[in-house]
Amino acid sequence: MNEMKSSKIPGHKPWDTYRACEVVEGVYGPEHSREEIVEAVQYLIDTRAIFSLQGMYGRLAADLIKSGDCKVPVD
Repeated sequence: MNEMKSSKIPGHKPWDTYRACEVVEGVYGPEHSREEIVEAVQYLIDTRAIFSLQGMYGRLAADLIKSGDCKVPVD
């Protein structure tokens, strides 16, 4: 379930669950753009990892889905 997925942001490393969580939590400081945070959350939604993480991830995902920035995967 920890599959790698390329980032849509030029010059960025592929996504995995660990990296997505680092971006969402701002592990390396506040230098992450909103676009990068949205893409990280979308990765966590797509891989279903969002359901095994602490509640703040789910609440953030719900807010981003509600705003239209993230989508619920259809399958």
